[in-house]
Amino acid sequence: MANIQNQKQQLDLKIDKWLEQLQDQSLRNPLINLKLTSQSVLELESPTILDLYKSVIWEESRLKVRIEDLPINSSGQISDENQIPLIPTKLTTTKPGISTESSLSPDKQVTEPTQHTFQTSHRNVDRVPYNAKEIVPVPGAKVLQVLRNLQSRSKSATEEHGGQVLFLALGLLSWKETEDSPFLLAPLVLVPISISRESVLKPYQIKMTDDGVSINATLRSKLEQNFAIKLPDLPEEPGEHGLEQYLHTLRKNLSQAGSRFAAWAIQEKAVLAILNTPYQLMVNDIETNRPLIDKTPIFQLLTRACYELLTGGCYTW
Repeated sequence: MANIQNQKQQLDLKIDKWLEQLQDQSLRNPLINLKLTSQSVLELESPTILDLYKSVIWEESRLKVRIEDLPINSSGQISDENQIPLIPTKLTTTKPGISTESSLSPDKQVTEPTQHTFQTSHRNVDRVPYNAKEIVPVPGAKVLQVLRNLQSRSKSATEEHGGQVLFLALGLLSWKETEDSPFLLAPLVLVPISISRESVLKPYQIKMTDDGVSINATLRSKLEQNFAIKLPDLPEEPGEHGLEQYLHTLRKNLSQAGSRFAAWAIQEKAVLAILNTPYQLMVNDIETNRPLIDKTPIFQLLTRACYELLTGGCYTW
């Protein structure tokens, strides 16, 4: 019995070492240092993270992405972001030596290189119905461009690696490595989502996938190893107020960590972001299947090199 227990401890230590080597804890990793200006990140203005938790996780709702500045063509319909709207209000020629501005009729053909200023609209149109089940990005974000990037990269990762890389991050930790270094942002609760739309004239929609909500494991490891701060687990039965309970526990842990961390803060922000790297996918897979690993012969061999068939005994390095 003691030998079996010792072997299991060896396996646990080996797995911990693998996870440590796989996790990228450098500032290049958005799980440690999330840059809100990245083309793979879309910050949300509303709803609140508590309302998002309730609607996306608890109610499993599909939410539409509201886009304020929509390019409107001459028929009052939304033009695709890849198409040039049809009503330029001003023309400036770029031909050397010539600088003119003039109004153009819709049927006028432009043969020289031009720059256009297009009409936009904040009004609701039939092709983009808005309702209570929607998320609103922060003003000024290049929403269409970022959404297309998120959808494309998420699809590519699924096809190439079969893993989840697109997340709705609920809550950001404002932290820093040293007292003199700048503050960084790291996501806390990760909700795996899919993003889709029926056509270019329909709104983007997000919905939680079946991969399960998780805590930022890379951040957890970073905080425990470097600062002895424990990132708590989500409640086993989180219910409707699971996120609120989690944030309360985390704030309590930070307050008890000492004056050095007094300036650290939890920002109740939500973002859509590409967060997982191929290595992180391996980390997630190991952590998900960890209870099964000690029952897998190949992992046992990697850990204790038990060659009973060859030596009649078990050799442990």
